[in-house]
Amino acid sequence: MKIVIAPDSFKESLTAEEVVQAIKRGFEQSIVAVECLLCPVGDGGEGTVDAIRHSLDLEEKWIQVTGPFGQKETMLYFQKGELALFEVADLVGLGKIPLEKRNPLQIQTRGIGELIRYLIT
Repeated sequence: MKIVIAPDSFKESLTAEEVVQAIKRGFEQSIVAVECLLCPVGDGGEGTVDAIRHSLDLEEKWIQVTGPFGQKETMLYFQKGELALFEVADLVGLGKIPLEKRNPLQIQTRGIGELIRYLIT
């Protein structure tokens, strides 16, 4: 039997990769001749980049860029060959901006441009 396992993350509990591995273990323990095709997914929100990263076997990398308030900050991205993937919200998303500083006229996205420039050169 062939089974496609394509879950999203379990919010605040497990990543999509952890969910897919747990489901796979359950099928392998209960069905003798099972072949599991693993495809962790995301719905476009939290966990999507992580799911794509695992599906495409991308390597985790870090780069120093300009943060939303001009400070230097380390940003995560994933790469394999000429393919690169990153989450803009990791640098300038609401989770990174304190409530009292949420003024779009004072937040910069320069670091995203720095990362893109680095990746294409």
